[in-house]
Amino acid sequence: MKKYNTLVFLIVAPLIYGLSAAAQGKKVTLSSNQVSQLIFPSNIKKIKCGFSTKYFAIENFERVLYIQPLIPFEASNMSVVTQDNNFYTFPIQYGDSSASSIYIFTTEDALFMPESNIIATPPAEVPEGAIPETDQERTATTGKESSASSAEQDPNIKKILSRKGYITSQNGIRYKSLSMYLKGIYIKNQELYFRLEISNNSYIPYELNYLGFSIRTKKKGRITAQETLQLTPSLVYMPGGKIQPKGSAEVIYKFPQFTIGKNKLLMIDLIEESGERNLTLPVNDETILEAQPVF
Repeated sequence: MKKYNTLVFLIVAPLIYGLSAAAQGKKVTLSSNQVSQLIFPSNIKKIKCGFSTKYFAIENFERVLYIQPLIPFEASNMSVVTQDNNFYTFPIQYGDSSASSIYIFTTEDALFMPESNIIATPPAEVPEGAIPETDQERTATTGKESSASSAEQDPNIKKILSRKGYITSQNGIRYKSLSMYLKGIYIKNQELYFRLEISNNSYIPYELNYLGFSIRTKKKGRITAQETLQLTPSLVYMPGGKIQPKGSAEVIYKFPQFTIGKNKLLMIDLIEESGERNLTLPVNDETILEAQPVF
């Protein structure tokens, strides 16, 4: 009987140790004065918390989890299952001032990876002229759609690119040799076009992981996750998902027409793949109302 017990321990102990080591690989620090974004490689299917969610503002949209504690809390943990059946578990702790508000998870952080994610499978057949579903999903989150196909689908994109941007002040943000500027907002047929210029002023290529738009409500000087509305573009123009050293790229996102109130901001989030050159550009209500027509 002792031999069997020893055998079970030898089999289970390394497994438990491996899970514990993996769980400690990514530690998330949360603060009550900011919203933190946890970004996963695939859409979120299920969330389990080792704490009461009563004092947390939690919301998820596709592969992004927004979380903000309302009060300080004891260290705990959280588990997330994504649509590709990968399982992520990680410790969370409270900090008066979080070192980072954005945490990017990769499949290497997963505790379980289905065999289907490892073995390559041939792509499904797609009717001629259609965009595969995986490309549509990628376009909605990163904008890595072919720029040529976007311009062909909407001739207004070429018209916008041929014009000089009219927003020239208080329209950008710069961090770690990376900059993002809102060059103009345009309106045509009840559709809004947001024109961005992203510049990489370093010698290290910049690979895009996520570019997203959301409307967030300001409340007593802070923005809460419960009051965040993620926007999905109807069309994206972006010449590839990488910006070369000392290079730049112009991006256009199209949305159905909308406006926001004075107590809200449109936030444009740019997140780097396997890096921390991340930018967030706020856009107020007046800037949106000054959208220019496309002729």
